[in-house]
Amino acid sequence: MTFVDTFRGQMVATRSSRSLFPAAATGRAAAVSLAPYPTPRPREHTHEHELRIPITLFICVVYAIKVVVDARTRAKLIASNGSEDLIRSLVQAEALQRRHASLRWGILLLAVGLGFALIEAFGWTEITPGVVAVLLGVTGLGNLAAYAASRKLG
Repeated sequence: MTFVDTFRGQMVATRSSRSLFPAAATGRAAAVSLAPYPTPRPREHTHEHELRIPITLFICVVYAIKVVVDARTRAKLIASNGSEDLIRSLVQAEALQRRHASLRWGILLLAVGLGFALIEAFGWTEITPGVVAVLLGVTGLGNLAAYAASRKLG
C-alpha cells in the first residue's frame, strides 16, 4: 500500500505489496494524507501592483506637467504686461471652470453610486451586459444632469 502526501504529491511511505486481497478486487488505492485535515496550499505571490504603479506614476507625471505649463502660461501673461481686465477675466473664467468641474464630478460620482446601489438592490452579482448598461446609463444621466446644472448656474 502506498501513502501519498496530497500537499506535495510525493510518496510518503510504502508497505509490502503483499495484501489480503488481490489487486483486481480492490483496484487502485486512493491518495491518503497523514494530516488530520486538508492542509491549505501556500498562496502564490500575485502581482497585483505590477500594473498600478506605472499607471499611477504616469498620471502623476502628466498632472505635474499640466500644473507647470499652466503656471508658466500665467507667468508669461503677467510678464507681458497684458491689460488688467484681460488677466482678471482669465482668472475669473478659470475659477468658474474649476467650480463647474467640481460640480460635474460630484454629480457624476453620485449617479455612479446610485447605479451601484441599484445593482446591489437587484442582487446582481455577476458582470453581465445588463449591469454594464445600468452603469453606463447612470453615468450618462449624471453627465446630462451636470450639463443642465452648469447651464443653469452660468
